[in-house]
Parts: sequence; C-alpha cells; structure tokens
Amino acid sequence: MTRTLLAVLLILTGIPTSPAAEAVLPPLRTDIEFAKVGEVSLALDAFVPDGAGPFPTCILVHGGGFVRGDKQNYIKPLFEPLGNAGFAWFTINYRLAPQHRWPACAEDVETAIRWVKSHAKEFKVDVTRIALIGESAGGHLVSWVGTRAKEDTHVAAVVPFYAPHDLELQVKHRNMLGDSMTALLGLTELNDDAWKRLREVSPSSYVHKGMPPFLLIHGDKDPTVPFEQSTRFQKQMKDLGNQCDLITIPEGVHGMGGWDKLGSDYRDKLIAWLDATMKPSDDMSISAKLIELGGQVTQSGGAITKVSFKDCSKLGDAEFRLIGQLKELKSLTLYGQCKGLTDETLPHLSGLTNLEELGTDGIQVSDPGLAKLTALTNLRSLSFFHPSFGRKGFDGSGFAALKALPKLERLTIAGTPFDDHGMAAVAVIKQLRDFRTWHTYQTPAGNESLAKLPELKSLWLG
Repeated sequence: MTRTLLAVLLILTGIPTSPAAEAVLPPLRTDIEFAKVGEVSLALDAFVPDGAGPFPTCILVHGGGFVRGDKQNYIKPLFEPLGNAGFAWFTINYRLAPQHRWPACAEDVETAIRWVKSHAKEFKVDVTRIALIGESAGGHLVSWVGTRAKEDTHVAAVVPFYAPHDLELQVKHRNMLGDSMTALLGLTELNDDAWKRLREVSPSSYVHKGMPPFLLIHGDKDPTVPFEQSTRFQKQMKDLGNQCDLITIPEGVHGMGGWDKLGSDYRDKLIAWLDATMKPSDDMSISAKLIELGGQVTQSGGAITKVSFKDCSKLGDAEFRLIGQLKELKSLTLYGQCKGLTDETLPHLSGLTNLEELGTDGIQVSDPGLAKLTALTNLRSLSFFHPSFGRKGFDGSGFAALKALPKLERLTIAGTPFDDHGMAAVAVIKQLRDFRTWHTYQTPAGNESLAKLPELKSLWLG
C-alpha cells in the first residue's frame, strides 16, 4: 500500500497519522546563511530525513504581519508532522518591514527557492517535488511567488494558510490601512494611488492559467484575515482551470496554534494532499502519456531509454516536465516543429544526465539559452534543425557554451540564421569529431574557423 493511500485511509477512519510517539528524528541544521543583502544576513533551518533521498521538500515561510516573526515562530506546528512523513523541509527568515519595504520579503522567498534548488544534492532535495508553505503574511508571500514564478522559482505546489491574497479586500475588511500595510508599503492614507498599490501587491491580481496546484487552509471564523479571502481566490483559480483545494477549519480563528483544541486533523490532510499532489510519476505512466501524444517509446529493464517524436506540436511545459523525469533516458528525438522547447522549458530536461543523444527541430531558444544544455553532461550527439528560425537576434554565438559538454563529439546545425558568429562559437568546442551544417549563413571566412578544431575527423558543409 502506498503512503499516500494509507494516509488517506487513516484520515477517513479518524486514526491520526502523526502520533506523539514517533521514531527519533535527525537533528535540525540551524542558522544556515542562504543570502546576504547588504549588511543583512538571511538564515534558514534545514531538516533532512535519514536515507538516500531525494526527498519531497517543503519551504516554510512564517507570518507576523510582515513586521515580526522568524523561522521558528508561527509556522512551527508543521515541523514535526512534515519530518515524520518523510519530507525534507526548510524554514526561512526574510527581511521585515518597515526597515525593508516591499518587495524585499518576496525577493527573499524567491532567493530561498533558488538556494534550495542549487543545494539539492547536499540536502537530498527532489527539485521536481518542492512545495511552498506559508501562513498569514507568509501565506501572502508564497501565494505571490506561486502566481509570478519563473523557471528558477517554479515549485510543484503552494500551500497558503489563512492568506490575504487580495490586499484591497483586506483593507476594506478592516476599513483602515493598518500598521502592516503602512510598514510594508509606506502608505499613510487611503486614496486612489493607495488602492492601486494594494492591487499591485496582491497575488489575486496575477492569477493565470497553468499555475501549480494550490491548497488553501483557513478557519471559517478568522477575524483577522476573512475566510472570504480563500473562497474568492479558489474561485479565481478554478475559473481558469487551475487546481485549488480548500481545507476549512470549522470555528477556526487566525493562527493554527489553537486548532488542536478544535480537534482539527488539518496536518494529516495537509500531508495526504502533498503526497498525492507531488507523487512522482513512474516510467510506465509517463510512457502511456507520451504514446498518447504520438511519441514512440523504447524501454529496457523497466526503464524508458529512448523517446522519439515526429510531431512535437502538442508538447509544452507539462510534457517537457514529464520527459525530464525519465532519469534513464539515453536518446531523445524532438522533430516536427518543437516550438514549445524554449529558454523557459529547456531547464525541465536538466535532470536527464544519462542522455547521450538529443535531436531537435524548430526549437525557440536564445543564444544565452543554449547554455542550459550544459546540464546534460553525458551528451555525445546533438542535432539542431531550424533552431530559433525567425527569432530576432539569434546568430548561433551561444553554441560556444557547448564546450562545457566533455563527451560531445557530434554536432549538426541546419536551416537557421547561423552565421560567422555561430561558426566561431562552434570552433571553441575543441572536443568535436564530427560537425555538419547546411542552409545557414556563414561565409568562407567563417568556415575557416573550423581549422581550430583539433579532433575534427568528419565535416559536412552544405
């Protein structure tokens, strides 16, 4: 029986999944600096379960009205349940108002995500299964980051507890700005500019299709952040086709500290939701999805080793994330106008460290974006047909980054605005043994750059 199914069954039967008597947990690693902004040192505490990992991971963001609190306040009731359930977790500090006004606190949360991802190996983090969890002001921050995430700050799930997603609604509820908004935004009176500023800093203003799954947790008798904040945000999310679930705490007020007296099982439900939402996809289920999209899949020893598409028109962000989970993949062919492979989606493939062959057609990456391919450290053969065709400013100079691929021997570039700049870039990939290019724009002077390739054995110019 899977842990997710077991957790759900225990919840339904009323049996607690986080009993008081648990095995002794590994010690917490405390006060690790993850950033320094000017003279301010930002620290986090890290919990890493015993075992090989990588583990599903949570980044915890405390509340305190943006002006108080730290990594060991308010959010602490979640520490032990997450640890007992086998999650790695990090609880972070961020800069507080009024000494540090918006967007300092949000930037610090984003910095923490990048830090956790860059230290994934050291802390046994599964970078494909990171959840952001925040309460109160911290709930606003994780909601903000979740709605506006870029590739380096994207997470698999977001869990805001009793969060003020809509600051305009929050101020109207209180009929005053309050100390928090004055400290955070420097606002002193309610005028047109103030209302505009409140909307600008509200996560609800940026909800869009394609966001990660959200779980909202809120007491229906919260006098500080009205329950309506969560029901309205959930409707916004669902209206755009996003997953957004809501756990209501009957009679619950602001702060999870008092919920135990109500007999709430919110922690068990949270763990079950995280398990179900961030469940790793196995190769068999990924195979079925890729075949449904028109892909050809080859397996060996129960693992997918080769994937080939003749038509990539249906491949986008979600599909490249799936492909990126195929850790044993050795060959990937993406032909047929693979315009969905861009600077933003290419990093989804960064975990394919066993990949030896990659063929592409019609990808839309920038010259700097080509450097993202250097994560595929086992590549031996790369082919680009019509790369960045029609993309303004692309000249192939970014191919120079491929010199960092130690095993790359064969490179093909065809049908693209690749010119002498691109040829000079290829010339620094000293390990190349086979290079082919045609329907490009280099001149004889550019072709002469190839004389700098000491290992070149085969050349095709057309």
